[in-house]
Amino acid sequence: MCDVNETIDSTCLLQSDLLSIDMSIIHVDVHKGRNELYGGLQCTPIVYIHLLTVFDTAIVSDMLPSFRKLEKIWLCGTYSGKCALKLPAFLHFICLDEYYCSSEWLCSLLIVLSALGHHVKCEMWSCVVQSCREDFGADSTIHLSGLRSKLLSCDMSNIKILVKDGSKDLFEIFRDTSIRILTLVTCLK
Repeated sequence: MCDVNETIDSTCLLQSDLLSIDMSIIHVDVHKGRNELYGGLQCTPIVYIHLLTVFDTAIVSDMLPSFRKLEKIWLCGTYSGKCALKLPAFLHFICLDEYYCSSEWLCSLLIVLSALGHHVKCEMWSCVVQSCREDFGADSTIHLSGLRSKLLSCDMSNIKILVKDGSKDLFEIFRDTSIRILTLVTCLK
């Protein structure tokens, strides 16, 4: 039988051992993780995490700022509403891979990325953005105007965007922003 204090001590010892390991070449792919998994990873010097589902992103979102060395995040899935993703301060790379999102979510994400205040590369692969008309229905003009104003007032000059297989609705979001580098890998759909 295991004593609770022994378990806590061994967990602390394991976490302190992990802090001394160079994890810069380790990529962690998570599919339907649990709070306990993310809590354990939180104490590690992990640099790269690949969240395969929206479920994983929702669980880990509040913890991400405490991942002290996390520089790269890879997201998959379907996102809507306002982006509630809290990003770590040292994030330098985010990839949205085969995802479907609302224009509100993507605008919110770009606002969050611009608030980091340093260079961030954002790759978007096979991106489908739901048009603003679909997002907001009858109130689309009012809501879009406020969202666009906030996005246009952001300094996005530190964000480098690479788009592979983008859509017209995606590029409509980028229109008139202060993004300096936009790389297109394929033609518009």
